[in-house]
Amino acid sequence: GMHWTHLLAGIRPEASAPRALKALQEGAAVEIIRATVVPPGRLPATQADDITVIQGLPGVELVRHAERREADLIVLGRHLGDNGHPPRLGPTADAVVRRSARPCRLVPTGQASLHRTLVALDGLDRGMAVLEGALAWRRLTGADLRIITVEPGDHAGDALGATLQVASAREARIRDRLHALDERLPVQVGYGDPVEEIVRRVNREGCDVLVVGAHRGGPSGPPTDSTGVGRGLLFGAPCAVLTVPL
Repeated sequence: GMHWTHLLAGIRPEASAPRALKALQEGAAVEIIRATVVPPGRLPATQADDITVIQGLPGVELVRHAERREADLIVLGRHLGDNGHPPRLGPTADAVVRRSARPCRLVPTGQASLHRTLVALDGLDRGMAVLEGALAWRRLTGADLRIITVEPGDHAGDALGATLQVASAREARIRDRLHALDERLPVQVGYGDPVEEIVRRVNREGCDVLVVGAHRGGPSGPPTDSTGVGRGLLFGAPCAVLTVPL
């Protein structure tokens, strides 16, 4: 399986590293590369000695720097919202996730815990890359992994039999892959709107991290009905998010 040993942290020049990043550095044998991006012709007023300053557009230059340094994972911040406002994704994190061929971890300010991790799988072969990313995350952090797959639909009424049959096939494909990897992880099956159901599970189980697949490219900004489950969770999850490129 993949192992992550080089992490690129994109931070503001005046900011200290997120608490979760410090905890990760203490608990894992990794190199953390700190970088910040400033507008062309401008230098930050203050900066720590170990931060690389790059000029340009943050969403472009952080991805380029990750490629140059052969980083395995890009770490950025995200906002969970407050006073009733929903979580949101800043333009830099949005651009990096859409451009990056590397996994990205979006860390809420002040979060230190990394342990309880929910992995969202659709049961399709391409989506199994998300499982590989989650296992790499566990190797890095020792996280406790659990899997959820959601069958769109309802488990009431005449469609019950067909819905359960499809969901069972989806779950079976995931369990087959786990067996091939010699992994024994709990698998939950939900029903309904995938984004709503997964967010509900994150809240109910107090998850620290949600692992999702992310398609590269596409428009910036909040998700629409056509942008998929992964992007809906990227914007809406009330916890840290780990994106795995698909």
